[in-house]
Order: sequence, then C-alpha cells, then structure tokens
Amino acid sequence: MQSESMPVDGVPVRGAVVQRLLQRVQGLLSGFRQNVAILGHEGSGKSLLLNDLARGLNGRGPILLCLEIYPENFRTFTERFLSHLIIRGLAQKGGIPSQGSLKALLEQARHRLPETASCAQKVLGLLPRNPDAAFQLALDLPMLLAAETGAPLLVQLDEFDRLGNFHLRDPFASFGRKIQLQKSVMYLVTSSRPHRARLILKEKLNLLFGHFEVMELAGLDPDSARELMTAEAGAGPVPATEANFLIALTSGHPFYLKHIARTWGLVASTSLTTRPAPALDRGSLMEALEKELVEKDGCLHSLFRRHVDEMYAMRSHRCHISVLSSLAQGNRTCAHISHDLGLTRKEASKQLTRLHDMDLVLRSGQLYAVKDSLFAYWLKTVWCPTLVQGDACSHEVRRLFRTSLESDLDAFIRAGQQGIRERVAALFRKFENDLVEIGARKVRLPLFEEVCPRSTGLDGALPLTARRGSAYWVGHITNGHTSEAEITHFARELKKSRLPVKRKIIISQRPLDINARLVAKEAKIWTWDLDEINLLLNLYGQPKIIV
Repeated sequence: MQSESMPVDGVPVRGAVVQRLLQRVQGLLSGFRQNVAILGHEGSGKSLLLNDLARGLNGRGPILLCLEIYPENFRTFTERFLSHLIIRGLAQKGGIPSQGSLKALLEQARHRLPETASCAQKVLGLLPRNPDAAFQLALDLPMLLAAETGAPLLVQLDEFDRLGNFHLRDPFASFGRKIQLQKSVMYLVTSSRPHRARLILKEKLNLLFGHFEVMELAGLDPDSARELMTAEAGAGPVPATEANFLIALTSGHPFYLKHIARTWGLVASTSLTTRPAPALDRGSLMEALEKELVEKDGCLHSLFRRHVDEMYAMRSHRCHISVLSSLAQGNRTCAHISHDLGLTRKEASKQLTRLHDMDLVLRSGQLYAVKDSLFAYWLKTVWCPTLVQGDACSHEVRRLFRTSLESDLDAFIRAGQQGIRERVAALFRKFENDLVEIGARKVRLPLFEEVCPRSTGLDGALPLTARRGSAYWVGHITNGHTSEAEITHFARELKKSRLPVKRKIIISQRPLDINARLVAKEAKIWTWDLDEINLLLNLYGQPKIIV
C-alpha cells in the first residue's frame, strides 16, 4: 500500500506515487525511458492520481497525449487517436489547432508536421480494408511526432486492456514490438481490470527494452482515508467509529469515500437545526448512505445500477449478476453457488471463472467473493430486495436497508471492541477445511476442534492455539513492528513447549520487512499481516480490522 500526502487543495492523494511518476517523466527528459502501468479497480483513484500528475507537470516537460479507450469500434478509436495526436503536435509547434474535423486538422498539419500528417492519412486509407495494418502504422505516429517536434512524448492510454476488444490480430504483441524502439516516447497505461492487465503485461508486454513498471493502487491507508473524509465532509473531524466502518465498507477506495463523505457533510449541515452537535454522527451517516446507495439519483446507486444494466444488456453476461448477488449474500464456494442458483457444479464453476477473469470476483483457493466490497453491499442490501419489492425507493426496501445497515454497524462496533486475539480466534472458528490462497501459498484451513488462548511463555505475546486431533496451530500475534529477534524467540519458545505443532504463524498488525520474513521462512513459520487477515475476514463474512 502506497503512502499518501496532502496536496495544496487539502484532499489526500497518493503523493508517493505521483512523485515516482514525476521521476519517470524526468528520466524521459534525461534520455532514460521507463514505461509505467497503473492498475486499480474502479474507484481506486486512478483519475485523481493522473490529474495530480498533470498538475505536477504544469505544462512543462514532454508533449502529453491523453486518450481513454472506450467500448467503441476501432475506427472511432483510431480517429480520436489521430485527432488528439495532431492537436498536441500543432500546439507544440506554436499553432492554433483547428476546431473542425479531423480532415481540417490534417490539412493544417500538412505544412507544420508533414511526416506525421502523411502517416496519419495512410492510416485512414488502410482503415476500411486492413485494420491490422492501420493499427501497426498508427503505432509509429508517436515516434514520428517526437522526431518532428523535437520533444519527447508521454502517451497516457487509459483502460489499455480494451485494445483486445477491437478484433485485431494480436494487438498487444504488435504494441510491444513497436514501443521497444520508441525511446523518445513514454507510455503510461492504466487499467481497471488488474487481473486481465497483469496477464497482458506478463504474456505480451514483458519486453527486453521498454518494459512496464507496474504500480498497483490498493485502497487508501486508514489515516489518509480519514483525512480525505474530513476534507470532503467539511463539517469537522469524522468520528472514528463511523469513519472506520466506511473504510471497511469501501476498502478505502477514494472515489467512494469522497462521494459518501460529501453527502454525509451535506446531510449533517442541513440537519443542524434538528440534530444537536456533533452533526457528523451515526444518524447522519445512515441517511447519507441511504441517499447514495438507495435513492435513484444517488451517484453510487446510479453507478452500480449501470453495471447491472450493462450485464443484462449482454446475453452471455445475464447469469453473472445472479452469481454476484449470490456471492454478496454469503455463498462463497462453487457448491454453495450451484445449490443457491440451481446450477450444475460445472456451470457454476464456468460462471465464477468468467467473473474472475473479468476482475469482478476474488478467488482464493476454493473461496470466492465479490471484489468490490461496496458493490457487494449494494447488491445484498439494495438490489436483491428490489428484485422482490419491485422498486428500489419503496418504503420496504428503505426499511430493509436501514435494518441491515443498523445491524452491520452494530456488528462492526462489537467486533472493534474485541482485542486482536479474540478477532483472530473467532476467525479460526469459521474454518471448515477450506483450501485458500494466502500470498503465493495454498493453505488448507482445518475445521478446528478447539480454539483458545494458551500461554507459551512469550514476553508480550498474545498467543493463540487451535487444535485438530493431536496437532496444533500456534499463532503469535504482534502489535507493532515484528523484529527478527521476536521471530527467533517465538521459534525457540515453541521448541521448549513440546507441543505437537503442525503450523507456526506470526500474525502482525504491521507489514513485515524482508529480513523478518526471511528469518520466519528459515524457521518454517508462516507470516500473515493485516491485509491477509482482512482477506480471510472478508472471505468468511466477518468485519475487517481497521487500525
């Protein structure tokens, strides 16, 4: 997870990532080109990040060419690409680009950018009869423009994985071959489908020259998320419990947090006459969530409803929303899904695999979950009741939403009042001999007969033992930084205890450094950090731990 910073407008963004990008741009200007891929699900803040990058460049540096690939045909995309490229080139040459058609832009460029204009005309000529040749020729244009203007290019290609939708012959291989040679052009590509993008980068764009540095955007860390909510609500600091609930509900995605916090602040400010201070309280939060998630003009309701409508519009995807809804309601295995929806195991597995490939579903061994936690909550508390009641804004849907929200907030508060040992012990009691994937390791989580604290003589430890038969799992839970010495001490004390230990686990509330992980690996101790514990809590339907 990246560290965050506060820019001049007071809203937290991923300052460390912006600085890395600015360093890569400076490298381009110095003759060292490093392509970059930014991966993050919708709502992870890619647009905010790129806006901050553009602000940081402030019109200086390379020619900036920004283009998003929409669900469109190849001709439309190509014409937009040519228009954007010619406009940026003419501006670099000091001209005033025409506001007319692509034809007018090309005529204007014929005198100032003759080679670029000539190549663009050839691309247009090839489009109707040979799209593959047109695509390959179009990929030469950034390098041509850099040569004609004498300035390097930064090409920002949003949702680059959609190149695969144009029915071209191996477009990513063609893209990779071209960009290897374009040392004056830096490509900054983004994708809202990290799983798909990682496969493309690994299989098609793993280049000897011009390879991509991958930056993945997780949710904001809790401190930055709270700063963002406070800034957006504009009604004083957000209360800790409600803020932590929102962080868990949204997985810290800035887009969701911004919209909910703004509505929360608006609700609080308009109800000051009827509600005593503090205005940002539980009641105003519940009202804000209802406005955003239940009401038809709520931004997040509209977004999620559009996702559903897009799936229903495609015949091959109509079953997907049923599978997602079933997952959101707590069915987490292929067997559970097939039973819930009346599908065969084979058909349920096929649907889950498709959804995983579409980056809509998280798969960990045998367990599945909807990847977007807020979308999952909307499916469970709004969409599924709407299917029964017929209207998302009906009194009954609102009542059911309020009841669910009230219950979930209470459960989150109760869980937060427990210590980390009790939380992890409760999680261990949920295991049912499931196979899951944690890190790069597949793990069988036994159905334990007993889970309890047991003193192992470790100073300052919060030990946890779980027994199945005569074999024990022993966990050592650390509050702060986990040192190499602490891991060594844990291993030594376990040897003294003479317990028949099958698994030894260090459970750390802070990320472990590489040296600590190496010491643990040498001692055959598994290491789970808070992200991995929260993954398991999510898979087993338990409230996440926010610190």
